[in-house]
Amino acid sequence: MRRRVSLVFLIVFLIALPLAMPAILPSSGLFFGKLHEEFGLSYQPSTEDGSERQEPDFTISLDPQSLTVYAGETASFKVIITTSGGFSATLKFSVSGVPPATLHEFKATPTALLFKVYTTGSTPAGTYNITITATGGGKTHRASALLTVLSPGDSGAPDFKVIVKPSSRTVMPGETANFTISFVPIGGFSSSVKYTVSGIPPGSYFEVDREDSKIILKIVTTGATPQGVYKIKITGTGGGKKHTEEVTLIVGSATTTKTTTSGIEEFSASVMPATLRVDPGDSGAITVKVSGREFDKSVMIRVLELPPGVTAVADINNTKPDFVSLVRVTVPPDTAPGTYKLGIKVMGGGIEKEYSVTLIISGAETSAPITGTASQPSQTTQTGTSMAAAFDFSLTVSPQSLSLQKGG
Repeated sequence: MRRRVSLVFLIVFLIALPLAMPAILPSSGLFFGKLHEEFGLSYQPSTEDGSERQEPDFTISLDPQSLTVYAGETASFKVIITTSGGFSATLKFSVSGVPPATLHEFKATPTALLFKVYTTGSTPAGTYNITITATGGGKTHRASALLTVLSPGDSGAPDFKVIVKPSSRTVMPGETANFTISFVPIGGFSSSVKYTVSGIPPGSYFEVDREDSKIILKIVTTGATPQGVYKIKITGTGGGKKHTEEVTLIVGSATTTKTTTSGIEEFSASVMPATLRVDPGDSGAITVKVSGREFDKSVMIRVLELPPGVTAVADINNTKPDFVSLVRVTVPPDTAPGTYKLGIKVMGGGIEKEYSVTLIISGAETSAPITGTASQPSQTTQTGTSMAAAFDFSLTVSPQSLSLQKGG
């Protein structure tokens, strides 16, 4: 009798077990997930129709995965984020492995997220494994890339490199576009470098200023400068070597929408004056003109590299073009005399434009700028001479003597 009851109980249990399983084992897969952690079993949660449920997640990668620059140059990596399973959480980024004596930033453009490393002349040569960690939605992923920094003497054969920044400028007719030219010696190069500038737009001319070992090329457009995209070539020749660097100058029209070469709507800006002289205890103004009526993003003005105690406040800021802002630069009475290079950053909608203004606080000795201009409107090529680590001009004055007579 007892064996018969046990047999009946066993049969009832086996019949009821499949019906009780959904209540015992949650459909979320937590039970099997626990088995996976403890025993290595694999389980993928499923939807009601039996298909695999894709968990919200993301991946991160860097492009390129390795990059080589010389000390003083900028390394730029594209950060690629790919989402899956409807992932929509906000990501936070952290960075490790960046070389010493550098600055770095994440910069969003209309088409990509960039990670930029600004090396300096003090950045030690070597190969650095940079790791970017992205965290969000309970997920954390990492991507790495190699950055190799070379010192100027890393190359065996003496040579030089032409560096022109930025790679493009957009101005309106009558505005000035500034480019910084550097001749970087490699492998002990010490020869004199002669350079030419070609491709200057018709109806414009250029001026050249010296700033330490760099050359500031100022292309001055006029109302007669035709609208268009111009390729400016800077060619350096010296020590049996010849190198050319090309930049883009976009001259827009006051009646047209400003666009970049990729067709993205943009704004234009101009900053005046190039040199501002202020006495201690006084103030001066920098005029920033922002144009681009079709640009529907707010544009912000920032003043960088101010001397200690000096302040700069824009009366109009963080608004949509067109507008003209007066940036009031105030110098405290106890500020030491000197010459300072201010950075003016105009940015909005992922677009950044940088300008420089020389601030002279009374008492500083200054030298007149060295300029070179086209003698004929049709002339588009100019020449100059520079050292890889120095810069100079030779000037000829004619006549060498001049006599004046009263009443003559």
